[in-house]
Amino acid sequence: MIRILRGAVVLTALLVVGGCGGETAAPEPAASAVADNQAAVCARWKEAQLPFLAGTAPEAKAYTRAMADSYQGKETAGALEIQKAFWTGWADAIRPLVAEATGPELKKALTAQVGELEQRAATGQVDFAQQPVTGSAQELCLKP
Repeated sequence: MIRILRGAVVLTALLVVGGCGGETAAPEPAASAVADNQAAVCARWKEAQLPFLAGTAPEAKAYTRAMADSYQGKETAGALEIQKAFWTGWADAIRPLVAEATGPELKKALTAQVGELEQRAATGQVDFAQQPVTGSAQELCLKP
């Protein structure tokens, strides 16, 4: 629409998504489902992470005790198995979310996290520089 106001020409453009009828198009169902799924999966991801990050999961409690004993110079029987159980438990908590995630970006991030946790479980690896192992999943799930 073009209007003349006090000698100036003002061009007003009306952008209508999905046609000329002045209606606004509804979001594509697939895109909406992915967004809804990401929010739901991320909420469950946060719940799954918390017991391992806060030390309330049984595996986390045992791991924390073993580490505290180690720092005090005490030997903990089965320390390696305790470490492996911690990483395995964390991977097991996240793994079901991989199958539920419909968005490829979130699915990839969760798959990478489970893979890293499984690798740590296989070796008993402790890498405090990389802990917590949340990476891309954290970026996707914690962004505003």
